[in-house]
Amino acid sequence: MFTEQLKQELIQPISAEMHCGEYIKLDRSLFRPLRNSFNLAQTSLRKLSQNPDGTEIETLLEENTNNWEQLSQELLDIFKQSSRDIELIGWFLSAQLILDASLASFATAMEWLAELVNEQWDYLNPVLPENKLKAEDEAGKLKEQSEAKSKAFFQLVGDSEEGSLLYGPFLMLPLINEISFFHYQSVERKGEVSVLKQKVSAYVSNEKETVKTKIESLERALTAVERLTNSTFEHCRESNVTAPNFNFIKNIIKKFESAIVYLTGIKLNKKVAAADTADTGNDTEASKAGSETENLKVQNQSESGQSSSSEQIMLTKNSESLSKVAANNSMNRNFALHQLRDISDYFRQSEPHSPVSFLLEKAIRWGCMSLPDVIKEMMTEPEGGLVDKIFDSTGLNRMDQVVLPEVDEVNPISINQQSNTQKVSHTPEQQIQQKIHTSEPSGNDVTSNQQPKSDEARKNTALSW
Repeated sequence: MFTEQLKQELIQPISAEMHCGEYIKLDRSLFRPLRNSFNLAQTSLRKLSQNPDGTEIETLLEENTNNWEQLSQELLDIFKQSSRDIELIGWFLSAQLILDASLASFATAMEWLAELVNEQWDYLNPVLPENKLKAEDEAGKLKEQSEAKSKAFFQLVGDSEEGSLLYGPFLMLPLINEISFFHYQSVERKGEVSVLKQKVSAYVSNEKETVKTKIESLERALTAVERLTNSTFEHCRESNVTAPNFNFIKNIIKKFESAIVYLTGIKLNKKVAAADTADTGNDTEASKAGSETENLKVQNQSESGQSSSSEQIMLTKNSESLSKVAANNSMNRNFALHQLRDISDYFRQSEPHSPVSFLLEKAIRWGCMSLPDVIKEMMTEPEGGLVDKIFDSTGLNRMDQVVLPEVDEVNPISINQQSNTQKVSHTPEQQIQQKIHTSEPSGNDVTSNQQPKSDEARKNTALSW
């Protein structure tokens, strides 16, 4: 695996004069073996894309893994000792997709490339030697160097999604269990993705952490690609050169992530990252909380002593406590929607002939919509005859399930507990702690990604399985 430790090691300069080493294509004795290993790995990947016989799959998979493992190790040795080159890093990114299904190595490698581009652009290969430059002035030479770097990205980014070097490896990757991205796309083109979703539902609970790791890695990779986009644009603009287009890579990653989210219903809580960042200020907040606690103690001592704890709570109520209640309500609401989904899945599997599951899904969908949209849908007359009206009334006209926000980070409060929150006595210290730890969920979590997006039909390529 390509770890954070390896990344930090490969950020350090190879030498004081040449931070990223020499331009390896000028040394055929070094470049040719690498090129041969890359071609061999590409060939073994292509064999897997050509509908091999069932008896050959295990052998081909092992051969493919070994070839990419060898290429990855050879490239690592080059990166450490000889050269860090954009084209070679593109090969390395492909290898990480094949070798690490968690996508953690791929994300770390993408972050490494983004950092090299941002911090060591002038040294990052290709760096053309003076005798290869046609321009005589410094501005012209700088433009030629930037053009060479921009063109070196082409194999990685491609001129289409299918043309990207990452497209084939992504097709092989499993979304959940043994369902590959290629399988998902094939089913999606047939309009049977909801059936596939039902088939994989049994694996979701067992693979929840694995799926979360994949989504986290994909988000890291997207952030790194965005950083790459900005950095290359700035460097190329200085030289008046067209920057590489990373949109196709972004689309591949986003579609892969959307497929995982749709099949599993698992989404990352976007508030978690913000909460982690906020943790850095905990010491300051704690000191403020301590001061506020002391002030409350002084106030309490000056009271006649007849006020109860519940009265003290009422006296210290403010807008922050209201937002806390709203946050609890929202989180409990999401938890309730997940419970409805569990009930719906039960009826869908145990009584597929019954409309109960579809009616529950209709309720869930309405629960994720705004009130005006719900009213508008209720007032819209369904087209067609009696059968269409029956399908609309029972929810049978919508087979897909709404993707619900993740609630693992939430400790749900029961209805009875929530109704008694004002009756429970708390000390002032407990009030302060509640204020510190309360966080409001984003309203966008409920409405985003409610309907799966259908992709355009893809062209046939050598890796269209």
